[in-house]
Amino acid sequence: MILPIPLYIIGLVQLLIISWIDLKTQKISNWWGLVNLIVFISALFIFPLSYTLSLQILIYPLAFIVIGFPLFLLGIMGAGDSKYLAGLFLIIPVGLQFSFFMNLVGSTVSCALILLMIRVIRNYKLVLGVFRTHEWSGLKQLKGSRFSYAPVILLAWLWLATEVF
Repeated sequence: MILPIPLYIIGLVQLLIISWIDLKTQKISNWWGLVNLIVFISALFIFPLSYTLSLQILIYPLAFIVIGFPLFLLGIMGAGDSKYLAGLFLIIPVGLQFSFFMNLVGSTVSCALILLMIRVIRNYKLVLGVFRTHEWSGLKQLKGSRFSYAPVILLAWLWLATEVF
């Protein structure tokens, strides 16, 4: 399956803008999901070999809406993040959706581990104290605050380019 270059560029430009906004405000507007819905409808007509209207193309978008709600309630993911991902998956051809999802998982885990390592290094005295005293509850202090997720999505999008071009 091939992702048409114009649609890849649209996604890239969107993610650059959204990442910048998300870093500044920690919010992704719901309008971006609507933009991707319009891009998808356009792609159905412009790239009929890559896009078809089927239930299969809706699996990942619906999953992000359904799974995103409890993740939002738990404070793990912002509501805008899951809505944006639902819209973004619409502009990814069905044959590439799983690949992008795995890239998203990989970039999420990588970024989370890097942030955790930074926190451990910054708080090495706390970590050493926890290991000496075996007071494992002290590790709760390493819990970070919410971080902007759009740059993580951007990383997964850039990774997708290595697979399709």
